[in-house]
Amino acid sequence: DYIVDLRKFQRPLKSVKLTWDSTNQNQIIHASFATSANLQDWIPLVPDAVLAKLSYQNKMLEQNKIEFPATKANFL
Repeated sequence: DYIVDLRKFQRPLKSVKLTWDSTNQNQIIHASFATSANLQDWIPLVPDAVLAKLSYQNKMLEQNKIEFPATKANFL
């Protein structure tokens, strides 16, 4: 689990773009995203996001951006 501090952002958040290092060229990751004002109470934002890095015959397909309705929160 990871927590991102969003308190310095003035505008509502509409997406996140993730990068990760992997020795595995083909990887599919399921993740969920939630927001919180106080780190105690969490509101689901994206219950089942799919992130992927796939490679075939020297071609790369990457899904690393998750979009959602504009949200203003302290933490993601």
